[in-house]
Amino acid sequence: MEKTDFDPNAPGVNNGRYFGLPFTPEQARLVLMSVPWDVTTSYREGTAGGPDAILDASLQVDLYDLHNPDGWRQGIGTLPVGDTLELRGKKLREEARRVIEHWESGGTAGESVRRRIARVNEGSAKLNAEVYDEACRCWTPVKRWGWSAATIASRSD
Repeated sequence: MEKTDFDPNAPGVNNGRYFGLPFTPEQARLVLMSVPWDVTTSYREGTAGGPDAILDASLQVDLYDLHNPDGWRQGIGTLPVGDTLELRGKKLREEARRVIEHWESGGTAGESVRRRIARVNEGSAKLNAEVYDEACRCWTPVKRWGWSAATIASRSD
């Protein structure tokens, strides 16, 4: 893949893609998908901001690799985050927070708590299905996929 308009030695361009790389998901061998979701985080919220923090910090990463100087040319693409994901996450996070506070204050699992848990579980299952469907939609045998939550993980399927 030839990209002559990109300078890997310059600061990353804030183009909404990891490392400021110029590759679309269709062009890339590795595709990263940000998943800002902290609905079921029990200790403290904030992990939903992880993907944006990683994206911002990635612009400062030096792309030079002594053993593979043109490695960046293999391509890393970034899928955009869905428009409703953050709003859905905030709504469900509030449901989960109420359940956690109820239990921490000695409450029992009454009907309203069970309904809240069901809504959180349904929302999380929907998110998992959406991530899976998006990966399947774009998957080819030569691509690798990574998800960004609080960390970037890469796996090949």
